[in-house]
Amino acid sequence: MAERKLLYRSLKSWRDVAVNDKNRWEKDIRALQSIILKDKLYAKAIVSLTEPKSIENSTDSSLLGVPYLLKDLFDVAGIPTTASSTFLRDERGIPSDDSAVYQWLSKAAAAYIGKTHLNEFAYGLDGVNPHFGTVPNPNVPDRLAGGSSSGSAYAVAKGWVPFAVGTDTGGSIRVPSAFCGLFGFRLTTNHPLSTEGCFPLAPSYDTAGWFTRTAGDMLVLISNLGDPKIEKSPKGLHIIEAYFGLNPEIYNSAISFSSKLADKADKNRIGEWQSVTQGAVSAFNVLQSSEAYEVHKDWLQKNKAHYDPATWARIMRAESWTTEDQEHAYAKHQELNTFFDKYFSEHDYLIIPATPAPAPLISEGMPDGFRSRLLALTAPASITGLPVLSIPIHLSSGFTSGLQILLPRDIEKAVSIAKSILTHKSVAGTSYM
Repeated sequence: MAERKLLYRSLKSWRDVAVNDKNRWEKDIRALQSIILKDKLYAKAIVSLTEPKSIENSTDSSLLGVPYLLKDLFDVAGIPTTASSTFLRDERGIPSDDSAVYQWLSKAAAAYIGKTHLNEFAYGLDGVNPHFGTVPNPNVPDRLAGGSSSGSAYAVAKGWVPFAVGTDTGGSIRVPSAFCGLFGFRLTTNHPLSTEGCFPLAPSYDTAGWFTRTAGDMLVLISNLGDPKIEKSPKGLHIIEAYFGLNPEIYNSAISFSSKLADKADKNRIGEWQSVTQGAVSAFNVLQSSEAYEVHKDWLQKNKAHYDPATWARIMRAESWTTEDQEHAYAKHQELNTFFDKYFSEHDYLIIPATPAPAPLISEGMPDGFRSRLLALTAPASITGLPVLSIPIHLSSGFTSGLQILLPRDIEKAVSIAKSILTHKSVAGTSYM
C-alpha cells in the first residue's frame, strides 16, 4: 500500500507534499528511487538516478517538488549525455552547461531525478536498444513500448513519475504515447527547449516534449510554457476517414473520439490531404537521414562496430540519395508548408490517427513496412515542424492507440488551443489505464 501511494501520484499530489511537509517529500523521493531501483527492468529504462536538489517553498510554481526524468539526449552539467550509445561520451565529453529544458524545469522548482534510455541516438520508433535492452509495453508486456523515447514513456506509464521529458523528430513522443496510453506534447522545431543543449538527431526536425498520464497533468505542464488564455471554442477538422487502412478497432474508435472534438472533413478536403501527404514518408527519410549524416559523419566508419546496426544503416542511407531525391524532398516540404499555412488560416487544429495498429510483438520487432505506416501518419507534422498534442485511445485487451492533434506553429496559439482541448469534457477525464 505504501508503494502504491508513491506510484501514480499526480503533479498536484507531489506538489502538495512538497509545500506542506518538506521532510516527508525528501523521504518520499528516496523511497520512490528505491522502488525504481528494485524494478527488474530498471536498467532497460533508466540510464542513471540522481539525488534531487533541495526544494525551496518560497515559489508558487505548479511544478514545485514534482519528480521527473529526462531522456538522455538533454545535457545536465557534469553528467554524461550518452544518447543510449556506447561511445558518445568518449567522443563528446561531459557537458559543462545545462540544457534549456533542464534550466526551465529547475526554475520551476521541479525535481530532476535521472535520465532515461532510448533508441540509440533517437533514430527509431520501436524502442529497441541492443546495448541496454528493450523495455516492454507496460500495458501488454509482450509488445513494444515504442520509441525513440521509450524509457521516458515507460517511466510515466509505470507510475514512477508524473511526467518525463522526451524528444520527437519522426514520432518519438507520438508513437510511445499511443502504444502506452499516454498524453504527449511535442513543441516546435525552433523552440529554445528543442534546440539548446539537446544532442541532435536531425536538427531542423528535432523537437522537445513530454509525457503525462492524465489530461490534468498535461494541462499543468503546458501552462508553464507561458500563460496564454484558453482559446474559446476552437474549431478543427478530423480526417480519420483518409486512413481506411487502419486497424478496424482503431479506425472506429478514432472516428468516435474525434467526432466529439471536431467536424468531419469533407471528401474534397480528404482528397487534398491524401494528395499533399503522398510521398511524405520518402521525403522525410531523405531529409532526416541527410541531417543525421552530417551529425555523425566523423564517427560512422571508426565507430561502425559500436553502432546499433539499424541506426548505422538508417544514417548511411544519406550517401545513396541523389540530387533528384533531395529536390523532391524539399519540394514536398514546401508543398506541406503551403498546405498548412492555408489550413491554419481557416481552422485551429487538425486531428489524424497516431498509429495504424496496436504495438507489435517484441519477439517480431517492428518490420520496415510497419515503420513506414507509422511514418505515413507522423511525417506531415515532422516535416513541417508543427507542435502536436497526443491523446490516448483505449482499445480492447489492454491495447491503446492515439490521436494526433496538429496545431499551428505559433506556440502561444498552439498552447491556447491545446488547453481548450484538454479541458473538453470528452478529454478531461481521460487518463492512463
